[in-house]
Amino acid sequence: MIGKLDPETGEVIPTDGRMKKKKDDVKPLPPLTEIQRLFYGATDVLAQIAKQVGLTDDLKAIFPKDYASLLSLA
Repeated sequence: MIGKLDPETGEVIPTDGRMKKKKDDVKPLPPLTEIQRLFYGATDVLAQIAKQVGLTDDLKAIFPKDYASLLSLA
């Protein structure tokens, strides 16, 4: 788009582009905030579930020496 036509004079009035915002209309970005990312592996999630349902305590009571290995297999 080159510009728009003045209806009275018939001359082309140049424009700066289609729907461009002026520099005064641009709002400043909000300040950055601190973001924290936590990553837990599948083993940790499953260990927490086993603890909540009581599987860890049951395996520890039956197999006190090997409960950790059995829990990883379960």
